[in-house]
Amino acid sequence: MRNRLIFSLLSALLLGAAVSALSTGADFWRGWLAASLLAFLAVLALSSAWKWAGGGRGLALMVALAFLLRLGVGIGASLAVQTYGYDEKVQKAGYLFSDAYTRDLDAWALAQSDKPVWSSFQQDFVSDQYGGAIALSTLIYRTLSPDAHRRFLILILTAALPALGLVFFWRALRDRWNDRIAALAGWLMALYPEGILLGAAQLREPF
Repeated sequence: MRNRLIFSLLSALLLGAAVSALSTGADFWRGWLAASLLAFLAVLALSSAWKWAGGGRGLALMVALAFLLRLGVGIGASLAVQTYGYDEKVQKAGYLFSDAYTRDLDAWALAQSDKPVWSSFQQDFVSDQYGGAIALSTLIYRTLSPDAHRRFLILILTAALPALGLVFFWRALRDRWNDRIAALAGWLMALYPEGILLGAAQLREPF
């Protein structure tokens, strides 16, 4: 457990620094703290699930790549569409999908208001018919980033949760069949293009 905590902390500090540095227009140190905290929880959850599943290097590589690929694509594509995307508000704001754009802006607006977080379940948000994604994003913005709209914070979670689900998926297939089938299906899930795009955006699908 000690080794996992140290690994999670060091990984989180590096990831947090990278995420904060790429979040232009906001204070670096406060962003580093916020991103590092979320990254620490993500890496600790992933490493603990990997340990529980009894996986070796293959599963570790699969999970790490699934997480980093989604986070990297999310941040990279967001920065790219702002510069090279179409001249329309969604891409100029750095979002891949209009749903992600409206949902994230709704969450930021709610975080900046004096309304409670759970009001996302009571109001009629067109961008999120259930309210859960907005509530979670609002909670993160209000507690960890009240000074600036650091949209990449949400990408840490949308990238981590599919990778976490991958561990349970792999374990179930290994227990039902064997390591070879689990590895094949796991890699398909980790590298499936649509799954990467959805995990790289502020959507509810990754959750």
